[in-house]
Amino acid sequence: ENIVFFMMPSEYLYHQQTHSLKEGQFIRLGGRVAVGSIKRHGQLLIFQLTDEKAALNISYEGPVPDLFGEQQGVVIEGRFAPHAM
Repeated sequence: ENIVFFMMPSEYLYHQQTHSLKEGQFIRLGGRVAVGSIKRHGQLLIFQLTDEKAALNISYEGPVPDLFGEQQGVVIEGRFAPHAM
């Protein structure tokens, strides 16, 4: 009952292309933080999430976990926003 399911970046892109995700739909993505992709702009953290088949640009604002870093596995939650891609 405590299992957390998520999509990998390549699965997310497939669902985005097939229009099976609805704007505002809750989504959970998992993968690794791509090497050299972490950038900070004030409180905003930008990085790429990859599954080695595809990569997504992620924008995050909030406290950053201590173990966050390049090549680390992460699971993120948010809402689908097609205009943000």
